Amino acid sequence: MFPADKAIGWQGIYKKIFKISGENAKWLKENKALKVSGPKGSTLEERFLIGANLKDMNLSGANLGRAILNYANLAGADLANANLSGADFTNANLTNVNLTNADMKFRTYFSGADLSGAYFLDSGNKKPVTLAWLNENGGKWGKNNPPKGI
Repeated sequence: MFPADKAIGWQGIYKKIFKISGENAKWLKENKALKVSGPKGSTLEERFLIGANLKDMNLSGANLGRAILNYANLAGADLANANLSGADFTNANLTNVNLTNADMKFRTYFSGADLSGAYFLDSGNKKPVTLAWLNENGGKWGKNNPPKGI
């Protein structure tokens, strides 16, 4: 059983609500729960991951669609080919993340997120994430709270 199933309260709002850190992050890494394991990949869709510590995690190909990742630490995470459509990264730490081919077609929020060093690969070359790139790829943010570091 996933240890987070026993964790945090507010059960019943949308789906399961849990925080990934400590024991839970260790379990995910050991069981490779967030690695793509088939055509559909892993799913954390519609999960509340507020304040989650996903630092340096391989989330390539994962489904994070409509997940709430406010204040989450994703520094150094690999989000290549991940579904981020509708996800909320408000005030999240996204420093040095790989956003190559990430799907952000439907309002992915980056208000106040730190995107210092965030990048995508274009023809094998590392390119920095910019506000223009985010905007072209579906990224959104509050009028008075743009992403930081870019």
